[in-house]
Amino acid sequence: MSKKILVIDNDQDILEMISFILQEHGYKLIVSNSTTILDDVLLISPDLILLDDWPDRREGNQLCKTLKDDHKTNYIPVIILSTLDGLAEVAADCGADHYIQKPFDINYLTEVVATIL
Repeated sequence: MSKKILVIDNDQDILEMISFILQEHGYKLIVSNSTTILDDVLLISPDLILLDDWPDRREGNQLCKTLKDDHKTNYIPVIILSTLDGLAEVAADCGADHYIQKPFDINYLTEVVATIL
């Protein structure tokens, strides 16, 4: 059974690229450009969440913190993706399992995902 990954990013091109790459590696993808999909995270039951942290709104790290503070979802690994400076600190503060700085190398993305899953 393939692992299910929820990808949330406000950039449609990034969503399409990540989807294509990870589907080629046998993962099942659910993608969204809206953070409201996290309301359905228990129904989706992903094995991993790739979550963009929008530099202008800083929504991603808040959502990560909410997921990690909730006993119903804190077991789901979260990888924060962002162009933010100081991303390592942001990821640590919100409890993310890992972070990937944009722009990123495709091979690095697939290696991190495989390692976490």
